[in-house]
Amino acid sequence: MTEKRQKVPKEAIHLAYSLGLQVLHNHLSEDDAEDELMRTFKIAKRTAGAYVNGLLKLLGGELYVSTINKYGTEYYLEQIKNDFGNEGLLLALQAVNKHSEYFAEKKKENGKPYIVYPAKILKKYSHLLEPEIQYPDEITETPETTYIEGTKKKVIVNSYERDSAARAKCLEIHGYLCSVCNFDFLKEYGELGRNYIHVHHIIDLSTVGKEYEVDPKNDLIPVCPNCHSMLHRDAKPARTVEELQSIMQVLRDD
Repeated sequence: MTEKRQKVPKEAIHLAYSLGLQVLHNHLSEDDAEDELMRTFKIAKRTAGAYVNGLLKLLGGELYVSTINKYGTEYYLEQIKNDFGNEGLLLALQAVNKHSEYFAEKKKENGKPYIVYPAKILKKYSHLLEPEIQYPDEITETPETTYIEGTKKKVIVNSYERDSAARAKCLEIHGYLCSVCNFDFLKEYGELGRNYIHVHHIIDLSTVGKEYEVDPKNDLIPVCPNCHSMLHRDAKPARTVEELQSIMQVLRDD
């Protein structure tokens, strides 16, 4: 007999998000978060675990296999966008994509019905999955949790696959100041500029031509859009940070 899926109140999902953040920041254990959710809303431990652990997987861009309902998925994504910006949202969308692909494959294997709303949610956010300006080394998503770069894919011209998890890790390590000119979007634009910066690949991947594992600490750096353009303008491979800084220093000295 098929187990009947438990209906989860919207208020329980709101609490699950709050509890999940406490787990993320090590203020609460995952088990304690699940227990509180169970006590408050009288839901099964398996269901509570799906919503708490599912949020953590979304925040890390990782595959989750326990189902979160449509409202819960959309609520989590909106809250992640508010709390972590587009960087966090893109990671979460990676997780939703992995979830969608996982169940699509399961359907192929056993012919059971496939939940369709993750694919619809991805379509809703599809405009965020492609950057407004594509530089030669801007990062887009791949499904791997390791940072694999360099695989060619055909869009209109050949470009190179990127991993948004690598971008997020780079920014976690280096912060959001431009590595060339030290421009600070938060300082100049306030909240509008919070967590905004481009990420530049120090080794031009067009010169690599094959997959390799990228090191977010040593291979990637944050740069403002102006410096990013100047690193690549009329230069193949791209200029080094030091070369561009030298050009800028000469003009300052004149």
